[in-house]
Amino acid sequence: MRFGVLALLLMFPPLVLATSFIEVPFEDTVAEAPIGVRGTVAGKRADWGRGSDGRDRIYTYFDLTVRERLKGDSGQALQILMRELGGEVGGVGMQVSGAAQFREGEDVVVFLSPAVEDSKGRTSYDVRGMMMGKYSVVLDESGEEVLDGAEESASEHPADRQI
Repeated sequence: MRFGVLALLLMFPPLVLATSFIEVPFEDTVAEAPIGVRGTVAGKRADWGRGSDGRDRIYTYFDLTVRERLKGDSGQALQILMRELGGEVGGVGMQVSGAAQFREGEDVVVFLSPAVEDSKGRTSYDVRGMMMGKYSVVLDESGEEVLDGAEESASEHPADRQI
């Protein structure tokens, strides 16, 4: 019996997917991202969408009210749609380690990939580098706006940078 189970496992190995991160310094994130905007998260919803490889996956879509364009061309719209891998649709869930998390009403600076149109005709922007492409705008002890993000172990923390 044990031999049969072992043979079966060897014939059909389990599928294991993993996410790996290479820490990217803040300056490189800014330099390499084609688009950077500051805005307020206005809402979110999960749905199926087509990736750049042509495969359908679950994405969480976030409405972003743009306050300031920092870099690149995100069009003239005051509202854009960002997306990040993962979410739950119709009882089917996909969880992605390292995906950027957003809260409604949150003031953020995000670095985005160029716009993509999916199979449902939606134009959206992928968050570049997942959590490495998202920074919250927070107030420091003196009341100055600073960025707070994923870059925890770099020589200078993003929260030390005034905007």
